[in-house]
Amino acid sequence: GGNQWIKIPPEKFETVPAYNDLTDMKFFNDKSGIAVGREGIMYRYDASVDFWWKVTGLESINFSSIDIIDTISCIAVGNINSNGSRIIRTNDKGIHWTVIDENNSSNLLKVDFTEAQYGFILASNNYLCKTSDFGYSWNWLPIVSASTDLWDLEFLNPQKGFAVGSYYNSTAYLNK
Repeated sequence: GGNQWIKIPPEKFETVPAYNDLTDMKFFNDKSGIAVGREGIMYRYDASVDFWWKVTGLESINFSSIDIIDTISCIAVGNINSNGSRIIRTNDKGIHWTVIDENNSSNLLKVDFTEAQYGFILASNNYLCKTSDFGYSWNWLPIVSASTDLWDLEFLNPQKGFAVGSYYNSTAYLNK
C-alpha cells in the first residue's frame, strides 16, 4: 500500500550500471513490465523469477518515457544527445525493438496512449506527436505558444487531454 519501501538488491538485475538513472516504468500486467532510463538503460521484469533482464542495443538513447499499448506492445521515447530523438516499439514485451520515428530537432518528453490505436507524445518546443495507427506513424503538431514550457501530458481519450508545465509562474494546460 505504499507504507513500506525496500530497495531492489543488485542480484535481482542481470547487469547493474555504475548508476541507475531510471526515468519511467510501466507494467503489462502483474507478471511483466519495463523500466527505462538514461544512456540506453532498459530492463524487462519477469515476476516468475523475480528478475530484471537488461535489454541491449539501445545504449545511444536517453529514454524519457514509456507506455503500454496492449498485452505485448509498447512504445518508448528518448533522445540521442544533440542528434535528435527516437520513438521505438516492441511487439514482444520488450525483447526486440524497432525504430519507428527519428527527429533531429525536438527532445521527446512523455508518451501516453489512451487506447491501443491512439497515442500522443509531448516534445520540446511545445510540439505534440499524434498517432492513430498503433504508433507506427506519427504526425507533429504545434500546441502552445513559445512562452510556455510543457513537461507532462495525460489524455483521457483520443479527443481530450491535458498537459502541464510553466507559463509565467502558473500552470499551462492543453484541452484538445
